[in-house]
Amino acid sequence: TTYVDPCAGKNNLYDVLPEPKQRYDITEGTDFLGTQRDTFGAQPITLVMNPPFTIPPQKNGIILFLNHAETILRDGEHVICVAPQTMRKWINISRVHRHLHLLRELIFKKQCVFDGRKVSITIQVWQKRPTLRRQPTLMRSCADFTASFKLPGDFYMRVWGVLRKIGELSTDAPI
Repeated sequence: TTYVDPCAGKNNLYDVLPEPKQRYDITEGTDFLGTQRDTFGAQPITLVMNPPFTIPPQKNGIILFLNHAETILRDGEHVICVAPQTMRKWINISRVHRHLHLLRELIFKKQCVFDGRKVSITIQVWQKRPTLRRQPTLMRSCADFTASFKLPGDFYMRVWGVLRKIGELSTDAPI
């Protein structure tokens, strides 16, 4: 495969990619969101990217870049993406094109600094496949309980926050 960094910036990812490799950046005239497959050549490619986490006005840059990657990749090719841990939410994953299948996530416990802000990140590995990815069915009720946002409840489950606390159960009402 040829490794392609479509938003190379200061080459932080590009410099550590093995050969053969290519780099592109919007500041040098190549806007990844406007590219087509022929921009990258006929050989198999793996996109390795750290795209902008947000693109004004308030659009999720990761989802935009992943969905465009789907139009570039051929079946069996991969995209490796640096993303904020908010991309692990099913609501965000469900907005990624269904031909992209999430194969693996590497979760960083230590926060990274981007533009002076601390961010919890993950590395996601996606593969384009001819089959559609199954979407999750979010459980709102079952024979044993009904999900509700009303207080008081019999128990509470943390659904978002610091990674180590997600899924935590408590009988104490959240503050």
